[in-house]
Amino acid sequence: MQEVNRMAMEKPGYRDVLERIRAESNGELVTVAEAAKITGYSKDMVTQRFDGWQRQGRAKRIPATALARQLC
Repeated sequence: MQEVNRMAMEKPGYRDVLERIRAESNGELVTVAEAAKITGYSKDMVTQRFDGWQRQGRAKRIPATALARQLC
């Protein structure tokens, strides 16, 4: 019996979106302000619309990979 590889496939455009996010942010963790600028949403809308925010002190950040996955 042959094994079936069931890896998750990347959505079309994921790599392009990820590269754009990385180019427009200051690292792998994207701030609320950076995410708002990248997406065109307000800061409030960005925090409500996307999941995966992490707290660092008083600031919220989201991994670039999580943001890219949700934008595709």
